[in-house]
Amino acid sequence: YGADFSNGYAEVLAILPLGRRLSFYGSLGGTYADVSASATVGTVTVTASTRSSGMREGLGAEYWLTPHWGLRAGWHRQNTFSVIDDFGVGAAYRF
Repeated sequence: YGADFSNGYAEVLAILPLGRRLSFYGSLGGTYADVSASATVGTVTVTASTRSSGMREGLGAEYWLTPHWGLRAGWHRQNTFSVIDDFGVGAAYRF
């Protein structure tokens, strides 16, 4: 038995700075996914696969604590096979 899942996306990002430290951003793009699975019972192998494409959009904010270190929080919605929401929080570093 085996299963494979591939997912990719491309998006355009627009940033709205609200001063030197705080920015909001929005993103819009497309996504692609490919899922395949196979199972072998005795000498018979059954394989199934499907592909889908859809939209991806997101909103977020970042706040720079120092000139190099900042915090980010964001949300993305992707509708390739079904609607999937993801939320992320993290640290950022500028070189």
